Amino acid sequence: MGQSQGAAQGAARGAATAVKPRQIEIEELKEVSLTGVVPIGQELGKGAYGRVFTVMYRGEKCAAKEIHPVLIADDVSVKERKTVKDDFVKECLRCSSIRHQNIVEFKGVYYSSTSLPIMVMELMACSLNWFIENNQSNIGMKTKLSILYDVSNGLNFLHTRNPIVIHRDLSSKNVMLTSKLVAKIGDLGVAKVVKADSTKRTKLTTAPGTPHFMPPEALDEIDPIYSTPVDVFSFAGIALHVFSEEWPTPSGTKIRDPHTNEIVSLSEADRRQKYLNKMTGKAAELKPLIKRCLDDDPNKRPSIGHVNDKLLEPPPLANALYTKLYHLKWEKCADLPSRMYLASVAVSDNCIYVTAGGAPEDGTYNNVYCYDLMTEQWSTLSSCGHRCGVLCIVNNNLSIFGGYDSVTHKRHSKVSTYNWYTKTWTGYYPNMIQKRLLPGVVTHGDHMIVMGGECDCNVDLDSIEIMNWQRRSPWIKTSTKLPVPMWAIKPTIAGQHILIVGYSTTRGRYNKSYQLPVSNITSLLTPSNQVASLNQVASQWKELSPATHWDTVTVPCSNPPLIIGGDDDTSTSVICMYNTEKKLWLQVDSLSSARCNVGVASINSNTIIVIGGTTGGVGFEANMASSLSIVEIGHVVRYRSLVTS
Repeated sequence: MGQSQGAAQGAARGAATAVKPRQIEIEELKEVSLTGVVPIGQELGKGAYGRVFTVMYRGEKCAAKEIHPVLIADDVSVKERKTVKDDFVKECLRCSSIRHQNIVEFKGVYYSSTSLPIMVMELMACSLNWFIENNQSNIGMKTKLSILYDVSNGLNFLHTRNPIVIHRDLSSKNVMLTSKLVAKIGDLGVAKVVKADSTKRTKLTTAPGTPHFMPPEALDEIDPIYSTPVDVFSFAGIALHVFSEEWPTPSGTKIRDPHTNEIVSLSEADRRQKYLNKMTGKAAELKPLIKRCLDDDPNKRPSIGHVNDKLLEPPPLANALYTKLYHLKWEKCADLPSRMYLASVAVSDNCIYVTAGGAPEDGTYNNVYCYDLMTEQWSTLSSCGHRCGVLCIVNNNLSIFGGYDSVTHKRHSKVSTYNWYTKTWTGYYPNMIQKRLLPGVVTHGDHMIVMGGECDCNVDLDSIEIMNWQRRSPWIKTSTKLPVPMWAIKPTIAGQHILIVGYSTTRGRYNKSYQLPVSNITSLLTPSNQVASLNQVASQWKELSPATHWDTVTVPCSNPPLIIGGDDDTSTSVICMYNTEKKLWLQVDSLSSARCNVGVASINSNTIIVIGGTTGGVGFEANMASSLSIVEIGHVVRYRSLVTS
């Protein structure tokens, strides 16, 4: 392998020089060296760097990027070899310190048979450029917005690090997609690191980026200047490519004014007006933002954090309810594989994952089921060992929290994550401190928060734990506690608050609702060392007006809050919204039929899914006798003025 690569390199230099393998030991990469990497040999691409091919590492197929074979060519100077080696080391060390759901994951480095260091990365399905070229006119607006949000989210992570990372070569060719169309930024080989508090812009001698995606200050041949606005400009180019589904080739820099017949210079936005004009429908709302990102003056471009906020998925369904009342048209989506209530539901990439909090004693209660909205088919994942555990999507990973062992009936603190390659549940994230059955689980930014649940001996918990999922740091018990011990809660983030509506205890069921600023919990972790402030006075929960029923369920991330169904000795079909002016829960719509303890998830801003539930009763047997196996989808079909009386 080394010989053929060296010959190719020599040919490129006009010399046919024989190559001798060298031992390339790089001391700086010892900390990220991998063992047990098995090359498969499937070539994914070639370039000036060498090539990319597939390997197996810990049962997972990965992509491997070869260091440039210039390091083993005899006709290359020591200085040039050192430059290539140093660039490779910098890229590896930079990538090893970056972990984010929208950045292609760096695994480590291993050495080939010729002792060349090879970088191992997460294997992606395709580039964004390839996806657009091969799916023109078939990419939905929701997919486009989701991809752009993923890119801005990853870029915002790079720009808010200390030191800041400036990508410098962001384009549709190095934005990669998973098989489920999650976008991740790749190729940090030419990224630049600057201090977060630096007011100076970085001067470089070359323009490494793709010209069609680069701003004028980076294309200056004499004095190119790079700072975070460079990436913002490049992001706008990606947005134009995504919305227009055409490579965003700018027009010339000058044009003849038809009125004065004078030659005038065009702004960067004007040069791309053809593609801006193709931003129609929902995309038209973002056109002013994209034009600002294309501003010739880097100081006038918005930060990527501002762009990221604007690109957040359209407000959840309940946002429209504050001024307008929606009507949901319910339709049956499927039958559950088993009747269940208190179902835990998670949605990701057109797949709905379900596990039962209450299910028949038929051996199915440990199962996690997957319903693919595209194929309309159920599949069953391997048994998770978490009866009455709670599902959650964490950093695009399907994870399950707590529950109890179906054999010993002992509660446990396990956190298991599904590995799609090995088809098994693994301990990717650390286990919780406390054993918890049916805890409340919620994510916010980089944080995972669990609260309440039932411990052994039917003891209800009021404790709250938090962890940083990016760092996979150990869980920390916070000084803030729940207002009362509780279990079977489904907290949600409503605006900047954690909201709890309805809960169970060993003494009964309640319809009380509480809220707490989420920052009161997340602030307990300092970014530097992830240590909780044990001396902080426990934050106070604010009690809101009680819900109209108990055993009601919140719609995730609805703001204003939205709750569905419930019970008050007879089950109900009401859907209520919290009116912040009246400080009351007001009915705004109905389910197709009365039920409580349903599983609920938002599929998108206009669609929710409701899983199972029970028509009422007290006790396990009564609930199981009346539990349902139905899966229904509610679509927004019309709006009318909200009646507040």
